Amino acid sequence: MADIKRALDLVSQYQDPPSKKMEGFDWRPLRDVQEELGGMQEIPGHVEDFGAYMDEMARKAATSGLSPRDLIKAYAITRSSIQRRSQTADKVRAAGLDLHPSVTGGVRPEGAMAEWLKSQMGQRYLDAAEVGKVDPEAVAHAQKVMKPFGLNAETQALPWAAENLADKHKVVSDMVKRAAALSAAGNKTEAAKLMEAVAARRTGLQAAVALTQAAGFCHRSDPERAEALLQRALQADPDCASA
Repeated sequence: MADIKRALDLVSQYQDPPSKKMEGFDWRPLRDVQEELGGMQEIPGHVEDFGAYMDEMARKAATSGLSPRDLIKAYAITRSSIQRRSQTADKVRAAGLDLHPSVTGGVRPEGAMAEWLKSQMGQRYLDAAEVGKVDPEAVAHAQKVMKPFGLNAETQALPWAAENLADKHKVVSDMVKRAAALSAAGNKTEAAKLMEAVAARRTGLQAAVALTQAAGFCHRSDPERAEALLQRALQADPDCASA
């Protein structure tokens, strides 16, 4: 407890340095952006589906706990979406991903990765990864089917997940569970502080997960702090920051 108190004291005094990245940015009226998006009035289905999956994983982490397979799947799907855009279903099929005939139009990278993980090669990858092993053939296949989305992320991310996450499921589950308990009690400020304290004692993915969780607790009450926390999360996980 003494270590956590010291970490909380340090975190409470931390201030992110001023950022100049957005200075002079040509902000546009939201109405103009909405018109370009065809007058969008609701959250797109793929965003809702992805959010529902992440909510499900958060609930499982806070109750029965994530399995190594759960954590690796969540990481692979989330990692696949960074700095990538949708591609047409035809292009994704041409790259070798077996999509259902009903899938038309645009396909998001995280949706494609979720489909790949359900494929024979995806299951081969997960079978090996959950015991800390890398299946090179499966990784090469993932790289091939995800090529239409750009960025050769899978070649690095999938082996890294297998080698580094298989034994971290309990740690990540505990982080989410402790923060969820504070949040349920209405104490989002303390929940955010707890996650920042955890991040102060961790590196890489564990710190990134904690900082992202802290940002979630801050996003309504202190949007600027939430943005700063997300930036620190990217810096904490070199694999994400290099995307």
